[in-house]
Amino acid sequence: MEKAKIQSIIESILFVATEPVTLGRFREVIGKEEIVQIKEALATLQEEYCHESHGISLEEVAGGYQLRTKEENASFVISYKKIRPQRLSKPAL
Repeated sequence: MEKAKIQSIIESILFVATEPVTLGRFREVIGKEEIVQIKEALATLQEEYCHESHGISLEEVAGGYQLRTKEENASFVISYKKIRPQRLSKPAL
């Protein structure tokens, strides 16, 4: 399989993943014979996302890979999501 296709598949999986995706899981989906290409594609994506023009980064977390918001953009994402602190009722206090 072409490197560009593997990168595309990895991006799509990471985009919908709710938790870090392991190399083993990528192998299950893409194909066991593609491990070297999967590692190369992940390294290329990490390098691409490290540029200032991208708002996300690809990081190795908890034994897998995950797309994450760059730290300098976190406050904007929080504002967008309008995260409010959880308030406890009097009985809960």
